[in-house]
Formats: sequence, structure tokens, C-alpha cells
Amino acid sequence: MRILTPILLVLLFSACSQTPERRPGDTVYPSPSAAPSAEAEAKANAEVVGVNDGDTIAVRFLDSGEQMKVRLATIDAPEQGQPFGAQAKKSLSDLVFGKRVRIVEVDRDRYGRIVGEVFDGNLNVNVEQIRRGFAWHFKEYQRQQTPEMRSIYSRAEDAAKQSRNGLWREQNPVPPWMWRKERESTSKT
Repeated sequence: MRILTPILLVLLFSACSQTPERRPGDTVYPSPSAAPSAEAEAKANAEVVGVNDGDTIAVRFLDSGEQMKVRLATIDAPEQGQPFGAQAKKSLSDLVFGKRVRIVEVDRDRYGRIVGEVFDGNLNVNVEQIRRGFAWHFKEYQRQQTPEMRSIYSRAEDAAKQSRNGLWREQNPVPPWMWRKERESTSKT
């Protein structure tokens, strides 16, 4: 038994060291289907007061009362006027409007908006928009993600394509960044 105890301790220690240490403020990325927990609910830091489109919301922060726009990180939803633009906005509205959510800031964009991940309890809203087929995984910004998160977002997009959810019902849906570029070039001519 004396020999077995140190061996078990070594095995236990090595198993525990495989998981990266979590620091305060680190984002935990649960699966989109995870049930909300009371702990995650308690961490809500904002209330959604508006939905601008399929990847931008307006929030009021609970601690300061400050209102800001939040752009959902590493996704890009169809624009208003683009096929599925209205449906993408409605999907995001159904997910978060009027709810208390947790905003995890990733960056700030050139307009001063927060770019972040939005959580309703344990539900990663960014991933859910992709899974529903109302946003693309915006790979231009995937370097902001951990390899694990890139995989989660990419798998959500692959599943939406395979299930023909939302915009994936179309034969060749045009990504918003291409749609914006085409509109920009036609307005210059």
C-alpha cells in the first residue's frame, strides 16, 4: 500500500496538470446545447436593449448603466438587404433581446464597439448563430480564437451546412464580406 499511494498521487497529479490553469476572467466555452447553470446566470453583466442585425447588439451594462454596441466576435451574419439578413437579425433577437447576458470582450473595433462573445447562461450565442445557419465563422479573425474555439466554430458551420440550416438552404450563399465588397464596387462605377 505504501508503494501504491505515491504512484496514485503521481498519476493524479499528472492527470490534473493536463488541464490548463484557469485564471479569473478566462472564458469557458461550453457546448451550445449545455443547460444554463445558476453560476453562469449570476455572471451576467449586461442586458440586451437592442438588436441591430444578425451580429450586433446594443447592451446596457448592469454595473455602470452605460449603453454600448457589441459586435459578436469571429462571426459575420448576412447584412440587411442581403438574403437571410432579416432572418439573421430575428434569430439573434429571439436568442437575446431583453435578456441579461454575459459579454466577454475580445477586442474593440475601429468604431469603438466591443467585439466579444455573448453568453446567455451557458449558451455561446455567437456559436448558436452559426449553428442555426444565420452567420459564417469569420475566419479572417479566427486568430483571436484558441485552437479549440476555432474548431467549435468551424464544426458549428459544417453542421449547419450539412443540415441545410438557414442560409445554407441556398445553393451558393454569398458571404457578407463578399456581398459588401460587390456593393462597394458597384457603387463606385
